[in-house]
Amino acid sequence: MDKYDRISGLFWLFFGIFILVGAQNYSFGTFQEPGGGLYPSLLGSLLIIMAIFLLANTGKAKGEEGPSWDRKGGGLRRCLVTLCGLLVIPFLFSILGFFPTMFLFIIYMMKVILPLPWITALATSLISTVGGYFLFESWLKIQFPRGLLGL
Repeated sequence: MDKYDRISGLFWLFFGIFILVGAQNYSFGTFQEPGGGLYPSLLGSLLIIMAIFLLANTGKAKGEEGPSWDRKGGGLRRCLVTLCGLLVIPFLFSILGFFPTMFLFIIYMMKVILPLPWITALATSLISTVGGYFLFESWLKIQFPRGLLGL
């Protein structure tokens, strides 16, 4: 597991540095009046900090060998099925709208990828979709396609 943690830690470290370097082209601004470089700088810094924690903890915990996403087997299949689901979302978004598309996608992820019980999948999907709806539609005032159902 140490090998995979080192590889991913180094990847996120260099990606965070890449983001910070790219953010230097934009003004930082202030927290009251943020410039285009504020949030990329903050997120790049957060990535670097988390990568350093990951690299610092490499070798401390003994665990199974192999990436965590493939411990149960079928990791490549699950990745491909997830990718297929993500590729379908843009088409369903315009047809069904935000609420039904996200509700169905989260159920799909909970049942096909994680195999969770139906009650858990339905509850998680409903809570996540309603939370996402209020976050984007109500609080951030981002309008999503309504779809044929008007939802």
